[in-house]
Amino acid sequence: MIIQHLLTHTHGITELSRPASFPAGTSYAYSQIGYQILADILEKVKGKAFAKLSAELFQKHNLNPTYYPDYKFTTKLSTGHSESENGKLVQE
Repeated sequence: MIIQHLLTHTHGITELSRPASFPAGTSYAYSQIGYQILADILEKVKGKAFAKLSAELFQKHNLNPTYYPDYKFTTKLSTGHSESENGKLVQE
């Protein structure tokens, strides 16, 4: 398996303790597990927590509105909105 399969959800992994659902690269199935595997790889290669690596990357490139949970560098973040029953947007 190559990293591209993890990035594009074509890895076939649904659970770490089970065989892949399909051979890598032959199908697509959205799953967050591929990104968790990539985070684990980065932690091992870099010797730092993924949260810390993310925060360092965002700071280095001045991506202040971008953050990893628990590493926020600005208070000027957008808030979520949802649509009420009458069709108006409501700030969350």
